[in-house]
Amino acid sequence: MKKKIVAMMLAVSMSLTFAACGKSEKNNSNTEQVEKNETKENAKGVTGVEVQKDKSEKYGVINDFDYNISGDTVVLHGYDGKCKVLEIKPSYEIDGKTYNTDLSDFQVGIGNKYVESIIFCDGITQIYESVFNSSHVKSVYFPKTMSNVSDNSLSYLHPKDGEKIKIYYEGTQEEWGKIFTEYKRTKVADSEFGEEMGTAIADKVNEMIGSKYDSSLFEYFFSSTSDILKK
Repeated sequence: MKKKIVAMMLAVSMSLTFAACGKSEKNNSNTEQVEKNETKENAKGVTGVEVQKDKSEKYGVINDFDYNISGDTVVLHGYDGKCKVLEIKPSYEIDGKTYNTDLSDFQVGIGNKYVESIIFCDGITQIYESVFNSSHVKSVYFPKTMSNVSDNSLSYLHPKDGEKIKIYYEGTQEEWGKIFTEYKRTKVADSEFGEEMGTAIADKVNEMIGSKYDSSLFEYFFSSTSDILKK
């Protein structure tokens, strides 16, 4: 009887050992298959893996601008970066010193085809007539600190067929009405030689080619925040 019991125990023990080994081999087999599938998937290649950018670079940094320093100001001329959404700040820190932003010569579209939205940050007070010249900008954000925006500036913005240029303003429609003004063109005959005559000639050319503000091409959003344009 004792011999039978011992034999039975050995048989049960061997059965459990074989079962465990079988299960282990099955798990190993599944793991190997998963690894083979992953290797096969990786062998196909992955398209469009983007680099993780620093958030401070997401909407443009000073090094991406064409600029020069004049006294306590940084004069922006153009933007050479690839951000689709560009922030223009009222001041920039360069080599440990803070400079106020001068936009008198800035044109976002000269040499740049990437910028689709531009945000003028709180503290920017004015833009100049040709700031949107040759740009691909589809939407613009203006802060309440803006003192004036002329219809001529916006006339440089041209939407694609079936679309509208979107203008976002931090203030109310009533407040926008106070800063949105009609551009007064200078006649060539009335202008003095120099910069004034150059502006008058440019105005005349723009008038001849039909460059004029068309309100039906614009859609306005009031009491907005700049976050609406950040992606």
